[in-house]
Amino acid sequence: MSEKETNQKYQQIIKASQILFWKHGVKRVSIEEICSLAKVSKMTFYRFFPNKIELAKHLLEKVAKEGFDSYKNLVTSDISFTEKINKLIEMKLESIKNVGQEFILDLYKNPELGLIPFIDELNKESLKLTILFIQKAQKEGFIRKNLKIDFILYFFNQMARMITDNQLIEKYETPQALIMEVTEFFFYGIGAHQDKK
Repeated sequence: MSEKETNQKYQQIIKASQILFWKHGVKRVSIEEICSLAKVSKMTFYRFFPNKIELAKHLLEKVAKEGFDSYKNLVTSDISFTEKINKLIEMKLESIKNVGQEFILDLYKNPELGLIPFIDELNKESLKLTILFIQKAQKEGFIRKNLKIDFILYFFNQMARMITDNQLIEKYETPQALIMEVTEFFFYGIGAHQDKK
């Protein structure tokens, strides 16, 4: 961890921005609001970040890295394949529990913020880990061997579109409910699974 990252004011900015971005999206939140919640001056903010978009990228990168580390630890653990899937879904639910619809739309459908290419890169990293996990599961007989990786790549692209489709969003009480539906569909299909109660 760098000296900057151990700075208390820096940590306050990160924490405040996460609360505000997750709830209201990036576009609607101002630097003034972040500073007010973080209890820091604008001058302090600019000491660490040139603007709120760079702050959003830094925050997303930080959260993604933590998620990737947890993901790697889980898929390389000694627990059963079924337990891994259940824990992956629990991790997904935990990671999105405070995320609002505006934030999701800012990430995937708001080109003026310039975050879409950044999110695409993070998603590619996540997809690489998932593909390695699936290939290993195929070798071990937990996933059918004839499932094409190209299909998985295509399905992942569709998943991103699904969670920002307004007609589909309207059918769910919260964006999290839709994201979990898509995630569970990816891992379980339409069949009931034994550990589901």
